Amino acid sequence: MLKKLCVLLFAFIFVSQAVAAGTDMTVPLDTFVLIPNIGRPDVQIAVHDDGRDDIQVRVGRARPVRFEKHRGIEIEDTETLIYSGAKGRVYYVNTIADHAGECVLRVKRD
Repeated sequence: MLKKLCVLLFAFIFVSQAVAAGTDMTVPLDTFVLIPNIGRPDVQIAVHDDGRDDIQVRVGRARPVRFEKHRGIEIEDTETLIYSGAKGRVYYVNTIADHAGECVLRVKRD
């Protein structure tokens, strides 16, 4: 019984840390993607990469908003907050995606 309880506790701690660290999503550029359970209602986001320094982000039907990319050696410095909702946040991750025409978004739920 104690062994099962320890395993369950370890699993809960592991999942909690993973959720806090965020979930990475590789998404196509210039295409709306649905981010569920982050706001009310679910959020649609499209990212346009303007090169080395800037990105443009569209949330739903709103006008595009330009963001300066955060760059640096530290992992935290490579995240650019692009959306903050009632249940979490979405970050653009300044990294090289697996394929051309894609980018990485990190979703951190509260």
